[in-house]
Amino acid sequence: MYGERYAWIIPGWFDDGWVDENWYDDVVDCTKQQVEEAVEGTLSIATYATHPDHNKRGISDMTPDEFNALYNSYVNYTGDSLTGYATSARGYDAVWAIALALNTTMSVLEARERKQLENFTYGDEEMTQLILDSFHNIIFDGVTGQDRKSVV
Repeated sequence: MYGERYAWIIPGWFDDGWVDENWYDDVVDCTKQQVEEAVEGTLSIATYATHPDHNKRGISDMTPDEFNALYNSYVNYTGDSLTGYATSARGYDAVWAIALALNTTMSVLEARERKQLENFTYGDEEMTQLILDSFHNIIFDGVTGQDRKSVV
């Protein structure tokens, strides 16, 4: 699952240049070029804790405790190990950041009256830069606290 319609969200413990290493040769049936193509535009989540004030409502109008309860209910979490559990709140906030960045981009495009987000292609460098700029400038209160996103 990769290409123009996919964006991976991965944990942030990978070192710079991890794609250049050969660790995955025995793990996945992909070439280095395929892995590089798959991780293009990846969002890396570096920290995992929720907001320290468990009663603070964020942009989703949920507190961190409400998010955790909803997530636990959704995945039927019983306390056993669950892959990705530690990154669930960051992943949730990352989706909010993407939505906010795209919304900002749409507003800018409407003001310019030249393009629409629906016509985005990866070859459109101007719109790509506008989306990245919008993403870099997103600041909001999420379930993990005040969030400022950056794209590596």
